Amino acid sequence: MTDDGELRRRRDAAYTERVTLMRLRGALLDAAEATGLRPEDSLPEPLARAYAAYTARINDLNVVIADLDRRIAANRGNE
Repeated sequence: MTDDGELRRRRDAAYTERVTLMRLRGALLDAAEATGLRPEDSLPEPLARAYAAYTARINDLNVVIADLDRRIAANRGNE
């Protein structure tokens, strides 16, 4: 079994990555808007691919974080 400290470090790293990606995704939308793109307009292809990649990784990290939270809680129950 992985110790609680290691699980927390992994969760913190995943959380930090997720927050960074969310900020990058937001900056991408801000940059698109600054060029005159309206919120209802489709993103140009390179930006759409980047947005989709950020979103996919954020979703993956949500699963990882939830699993780590579950494992941390289970460790507390085994103390």
